Amino acid sequence: MKLISASLVEQIDSFLHAGYISAYPRALEPGAYPLGSSSMGGTEKLTHQIDIMQALTLGEPATDAGTNGLDAYMSLINSGDSHGLVIGILAITGISALLYLINRDFRDIRPKLARVVTPIALAAMFLSVTHCKDIDPTTDPAPTTSLPSASGLPTSPPWEGVSKKSYVHPEQATLAILHGIIVPAIANIGESYTVDKLANLKNEVAVPMKNPSEGVAYALKTYGIDGYGNEFKFEYSPSSVVGYVGPKEYKVTSAGADGALDTADDIVASVSQTTNSYWGHSVQHAYYLVARGDQVDLLFHRWNGKMFKYHNEALAKEITGSTLFDVMTVVKDGYGLSESQGTAIKDAFATESEKVDHTPVVLQVFES
Repeated sequence: MKLISASLVEQIDSFLHAGYISAYPRALEPGAYPLGSSSMGGTEKLTHQIDIMQALTLGEPATDAGTNGLDAYMSLINSGDSHGLVIGILAITGISALLYLINRDFRDIRPKLARVVTPIALAAMFLSVTHCKDIDPTTDPAPTTSLPSASGLPTSPPWEGVSKKSYVHPEQATLAILHGIIVPAIANIGESYTVDKLANLKNEVAVPMKNPSEGVAYALKTYGIDGYGNEFKFEYSPSSVVGYVGPKEYKVTSAGADGALDTADDIVASVSQTTNSYWGHSVQHAYYLVARGDQVDLLFHRWNGKMFKYHNEALAKEITGSTLFDVMTVVKDGYGLSESQGTAIKDAFATESEKVDHTPVVLQVFES
């Protein structure tokens, strides 16, 4: 009987520690930061430490509209805005008509034609100019030309029609967008979703900043475009093992500086979606270090799942102005980061602060 009891206890204990019990909400365990530091082990190490604000600093516009207005009309046509296209055609037609009137002798009917054509041409020109202005990613709403997919995810890329801008540090910008915006959104969107395009992530992309800089705001709008102005390649790889049920795997690739895929300068990130079974020590790879006075807090993109439990929801909202993050602070007694972890965080934050003349938002990426 004792043998049976011991065996049963051992099996139950093993079952519980395997992480398959999901009858209660769980928070991210402090031992998950940094990855590999907990009793569960792991080979992950800090591979990138980036000040997001510095990495996403904007440079000059990627393209120049020129002085003849032709590029503005072409961008209007390419944006797919049919209403703007009609106005553009009317403007060109009106201008052509005016030029025709100037160069032709219509004798008696010329004044009558001028009275009719001139107001139309001027109105069309005015409307075309107002429609051809650059979209400001910090204020203009995202295009809403398509409806959400059947799964409830957005399908319209928010970067469509947005005038491209360049980054001062394109490689760092690519790393910040890839690891700080895209990967956390994929990992934490919720296991019930299968992401088939980056546009699906539109409602999940975020950076833990209440008042994002111009560069950060632009990156959040155009997260499907890397620091070099090219779209990321997105791949979903379902398991080939029959009957396997586990995290969905994704790969996102930047073609790098040469703009060509499958070359040495490609920048690649692989990510798994977080699931109920794997929550706790989850697949979090990106953490953000944010200053709050003299305190440096550890923030992470929270999982959009039913088994998630906040550490401090109110504080996370206060720091970020968003519901997409959770925060872990250093505590001496209770469930939070240890003092040694807090020291490591402060040291990392101080290292980045010494490089810039602003208060940074530091992205830490842990990979195998």
